Amino acid sequence: MNEKNEELLQKYTNLFITAANEPPTNYSLNMAKLRKLILEHGLPEEQYSGEIPSICGLRGWIWKTFLEVTVLDAQFYIELNLPPACPEYEHVIIDAPRTFKHHNIFFARSDKTDAVARTLNAFFKALELKKPEFENYRCSYRQFLNTLIGPMLFVMPELDAWYCFSNFIRYHCPTYLEDSPANQTTGVKLGTDLMMACLRIIDQEVFTKFETSNMAGEFAQPWAYKLVGSFCAGIPPLEEAIKLWDVFLAFGAHYNIICIVAHIILMREQLLVQSPVQLKKLLMNPMEVPPLQSQKILTLAVQLVRILPKDLLDLIKRHAIDVNVPAQWHEKKLQYLP
Repeated sequence: MNEKNEELLQKYTNLFITAANEPPTNYSLNMAKLRKLILEHGLPEEQYSGEIPSICGLRGWIWKTFLEVTVLDAQFYIELNLPPACPEYEHVIIDAPRTFKHHNIFFARSDKTDAVARTLNAFFKALELKKPEFENYRCSYRQFLNTLIGPMLFVMPELDAWYCFSNFIRYHCPTYLEDSPANQTTGVKLGTDLMMACLRIIDQEVFTKFETSNMAGEFAQPWAYKLVGSFCAGIPPLEEAIKLWDVFLAFGAHYNIICIVAHIILMREQLLVQSPVQLKKLLMNPMEVPPLQSQKILTLAVQLVRILPKDLLDLIKRHAIDVNVPAQWHEKKLQYLP
């Protein structure tokens, strides 16, 4: 570990030690300090290997802190994975082997497919059996779910990852999986609209390029759905995506939308010279899209937040957690996407 990394690690260590020795009344203050540290400096670089994590590193502990995972019940998780499997399992076992198949370290892990399958099976089994804390949430399986559990399995042990995933889905982006009356993924579909509305305000030229290439409006759904639904985890490299997740978990899942817009703007020069056919091919294949550059994306995202209209930013902030936002967006959509 280099000197800069060691100094940064010491800052996080000191913060955790201080928080552990202070009264619970200081919890909000210490969480604010943690968020500021993440935004200003990021997390120390961690080395990941082909071995399945046996303990949480710093990033794992911080993710668990933001997701309020404090208790792990291994027996409960084991029981959820006893036969029979959840009804969604036929979809799970198709998607599990696809998880980050181009990422050498993740794909080298011998148990990767089984771990993805077990965590997703346990989640839907808990919903099916209406286990405590799961009984009031209803949702359907979505293809991007293996991409959402993937980053958690990459940075922490399987049991920790399952609890983090369960809390993330139910409390941080519940509308992304909840079934709407029209059997659509309300949060993700809405997220694609909000993303395009932001792009139209921030970069009219790129938005027009999408529009004239039939890649805006309803035509944006196939490619934008993957970006929004995966919280950028579907775009390589994974090591950069998890740095964005540090911010998503610290400040809110809605930052996903802002960061996608920032990523699009950063690759605007490449997008503007594409023919409509080339543009569609590029956006539909994550391996063809320019790689994530987390620091540049986050720097630009902070700037975008300052210039977006307050009412649009409010809808973005609430779209992943508030079931009332679709109706409110319906009233404003023509204002932003005429």
